[in-house]
Amino acid sequence: LIVAIACLFNKRQNQLTGKTFGLIAIHWAWMLTLFPISGLVKVGTFVSDRIVVASTVSVSWISGIVLYTYLTKWFVKIPFRPLQGMILGWLFVTAYTTVHARTMDWMDSIRLLNSALETCPRFAKAHMEVSKIHSGLYPSLFNLTKSRHHLEVARDIDPELCDLHQQFAHVAIQEGRYREYEEELTQAVLCPFTMGGALPMWQRYWQMVLESAPMGTPQRAEIEERQAHYTRIIQEAVQEAQAKELKEEMRKKQMLQTAGKKGKHQAKWW
Repeated sequence: LIVAIACLFNKRQNQLTGKTFGLIAIHWAWMLTLFPISGLVKVGTFVSDRIVVASTVSVSWISGIVLYTYLTKWFVKIPFRPLQGMILGWLFVTAYTTVHARTMDWMDSIRLLNSALETCPRFAKAHMEVSKIHSGLYPSLFNLTKSRHHLEVARDIDPELCDLHQQFAHVAIQEGRYREYEEELTQAVLCPFTMGGALPMWQRYWQMVLESAPMGTPQRAEIEERQAHYTRIIQEAVQEAQAKELKEEMRKKQMLQTAGKKGKHQAKWW
């Protein structure tokens, strides 16, 4: 609809004004058509890597037309023909190498993550994914020191990113840091994004640890005390979440009751 209006407007106005308005209209038509990923509304991480598409395509198209319009005039004025060829060659090689490099990045997950960190060094989730690469996901790149470094950087950037707990636990168990593993794994159980994988792991871990210590020994008593401590943490967190949910339900009920009373009062008044 916007493009159709732009075409009608182009006939009634002078060529320059109509052309400019037409480009702007096409840009907004593109933006509004892909509104959910236009960046104007908050979206989840599932489509966050596609947010730039809606604006980038139309902006690049308009920029290309503008550059073509003005650079062509400048280019024709260059008196030396070989120099024109050199400039064209340089532009072609630069564009080709850039597109080729970015295409290769998108075809390789490791290169893509590294390029993401080059573009945005404070991208916590990218640091976490790079940590997974060095913690055993790719055996040829196994390096727990690098893996922990990226995790610590991610935690400094976003301390509230609860996905980090499971990855910290994965690194800690390989380093032999069992107390840290227990702490991080417990927090991973409380994270809604890692609960499904962390809870069975938590249960298997304590079962194996308890079986490794004979009954009645001080070692067994210490293990049972640690397990009880972390069990209480999980239970308290669950109770707190349930209390918040109950409080929210009560608040919604009160709002509905208040709205119902107002509606009845208005009906009586009419």
